[in-house]
Amino acid sequence: VAALEQFGADSALEVVRASTFEVYGECEVPEDAQIQFQGNDERVGALTKYCIVERNGSATGAIADNGR
Repeated sequence: VAALEQFGADSALEVVRASTFEVYGECEVPEDAQIQFQGNDERVGALTKYCIVERNGSATGAIADNGR
């Protein structure tokens, strides 16, 4: 969905890479991440779900995966 939003916002856009992450326990979320959920899940405890979007091969709201 995040990638489709980028295409809808910019008709000149040719390439988008969107990555999603689900992290259990406490974590530091990248500054430019789009957070979908960050809180306490009653079954698994602390949980964070976020995505990072890269446009046209450049970091626009994106960072490297770094093993997450």
